Amino acid sequence: MEKFLELKNLNYLDLFQNLSLSFPKQKFISLSGPNNCGKTTLIRILSGEISPNKNLFFKDKIIEENNIDDYFKSVQSIIPEELHFLYETLDAEILSYLTKANKEEYNYLLKNFHLSKLKNVSFHDLSLKELIKIKLLLILINCPKVLLLDDISLFFSQEEFKEIITCLKKYQDIKKLTIIMTTSNLEETLFTDYLYIVYNGKVFLEGEPLDILIKDNVLNKIGLQLPFMVDLSVKLQDYNLVEKVELDMNRMVDKLWK
Repeated sequence: MEKFLELKNLNYLDLFQNLSLSFPKQKFISLSGPNNCGKTTLIRILSGEISPNKNLFFKDKIIEENNIDDYFKSVQSIIPEELHFLYETLDAEILSYLTKANKEEYNYLLKNFHLSKLKNVSFHDLSLKELIKIKLLLILINCPKVLLLDDISLFFSQEEFKEIITCLKKYQDIKKLTIIMTTSNLEETLFTDYLYIVYNGKVFLEGEPLDILIKDNVLNKIGLQLPFMVDLSVKLQDYNLVEKVELDMNRMVDKLWK
């Protein structure tokens, strides 16, 4: 993969040992692994919140104190438990940097994130999932090059999360955005282009999500649960009842009844 954002030989506390990860431009990358494998810490390191100690590269340039401010403008993150705002409402927040050029984008994101009725509501009266969507909107209006998301799906229903992913992918195509998402739910990796599994401080598996997820025995051994349809497909393949992984339940039923 073409290198756009990269970690090289990262050693950090007892979490990572010579960990190397590459993130290409305009791709959607997922990071997963067992509990306590360091997913949130990785987001903090990639965002520059935790000093990368000369292991972080952006567009082939090492990130150091002299260029960290420019990096912060290009790479922005959402860690749900650590959301911060300058003002009391979305309208007040957005007015601090809204221009005619991005007013149309603002209205588009308001509609697609279902935030129109909440733009004048105090942040103190909103749920965490509403605040996450507001933070997403504010970040996207700023046109970053890289968006980092830390397990945000935990706060949404499956349908709500699919709506967010659909909106992000449309925006990604327009703005050439690179998205890196950690997740505890392997089913969500199927929305992404590439998957890293981190285990024991290193990259344990990597590749296109479906190619990784069919390795059921390996993933189960490290405590990861396969998406239901992938798990079912793999078991049915063992009995020669299906030829390949089927992610749609209705199509699966049709195949089994033939």
